[in-house]
Amino acid sequence: FTSKNPCDFIVFSDIKMYKLELKSLKGKSLPFSSIKEHQIDGLVDSCNKGIRGWFIVNFRDVAETYAISAFLSAY
Repeated sequence: FTSKNPCDFIVFSDIKMYKLELKSLKGKSLPFSSIKEHQIDGLVDSCNKGIRGWFIVNFRDVAETYAISAFLSAY
C-alpha cells in the first residue's frame, strides 16, 4: 500500500494556505526520481487554486535547505 498524498504538510498562516512537500537527501543534487508525478501535479494544481505549494529540499551532506515553488516548476 502506498499513499498518493500531494504533500507532507498543510500550513495555515493568517489567510494563506501552504502545501509543503519535504525532501531530505544525501549528496548535492535532487534526482527527479525523488519527486513523484502525483506530487508535482497536486502541488501545481493547488497553486492554480491560490494555494501556495512548495518543495522544501534539505541536502544533508552540505547542511543546506532550499524552497522551490511548485508554481515555478510547472513552467
